[in-house]
Amino acid sequence: MKMRFIVASLALSLLALPARAAEFTLNGATVDCVWTEATQNGVAPVYMEIRADARGAQRLVSAASDLADSAEIDSYTRVAGVLRRQRIEYLPVEANQAVQLLPGGYHVLLVGLKEPLVAGTSFEGWVEFEPAGGFLIQIEVVPPGAGSPCAPATRPPGSPAPIQILPVPPPIWIPRGSF
Repeated sequence: MKMRFIVASLALSLLALPARAAEFTLNGATVDCVWTEATQNGVAPVYMEIRADARGAQRLVSAASDLADSAEIDSYTRVAGVLRRQRIEYLPVEANQAVQLLPGGYHVLLVGLKEPLVAGTSFEGWVEFEPAGGFLIQIEVVPPGAGSPCAPATRPPGSPAPIQILPVPPPIWIPRGSF
């Protein structure tokens, strides 16, 4: 009886640990902690962390998902106190640096969702980098307002320092009316 209680307690405690979204890497470009919020219709911003290793800078140039008609790379800027969404041509990531796509900042916007996004599920997406190339990613769907499902990474003693996250240089803007 005691042993069952201990095993059950351990199992429940493991369920209570914060989840860490999957990491995807190809040719020096790494995408980590990819998530979006549950939504019923329209559009869904997708957030993630993008890192470029020592091999060189990367540029996120496109994204896609079968669940949406299209996807665009966007940023939010504050103009006269008003937050405005702007589509950008690409998102640069310098070598040995990272860029976080977060609410109120950079994101990949899925437009024309073909079905509702349900919390607790996930779906495939595609990201394309220059010069790394493109690869599939898994996008976690979290409840509205829940925020990032990723727990802060912990480093074992003696391991190398994490990649430093620096402010992103100004993006390359697409002139209004060109899309």
